Amino acid sequence: MPHLSTRVLQGLLTLLLTLFGLLLVTFALSAFSPVDRVLQIVGDHASQSTYDQVRHQLGLDRPLPVQFWHYLQNLAHGDLGTASATGQPVLQDLLHAFPATLELATLALIIGTILGVIAGVLCARYAGSPVDLAIRTLTLLGNSVPIF
Repeated sequence: MPHLSTRVLQGLLTLLLTLFGLLLVTFALSAFSPVDRVLQIVGDHASQSTYDQVRHQLGLDRPLPVQFWHYLQNLAHGDLGTASATGQPVLQDLLHAFPATLELATLALIIGTILGVIAGVLCARYAGSPVDLAIRTLTLLGNSVPIF
């Protein structure tokens, strides 16, 4: 049986590799997106010099490994970039939406807990009956629906 320190180190290494892989996939999805980020910012009628200037400001004229390194550095400093939809920092947009998200998640947790306890009590009380079968079927269907 491995020592606790070995297991903790393995867990940390797995965490770091998973996080790195997630960041790499996120960066790749953004970098290889068919949407031209510069064109989104400058518009269709911008001159080539304006286009090139914005491309340079965003660092998109650099090689991908350099862009990825800057992406990691910015994340380490808490800079999530600028949202193309609003033109504001992404962190500011996230903080603006966080209270409503927290409210919805809390309400869903409360309702889900209450309904789950009621369903569990009914299933235990009427074990093996059609009521039990119906509740278990409905909860299975409810858990199978994708969360959107």
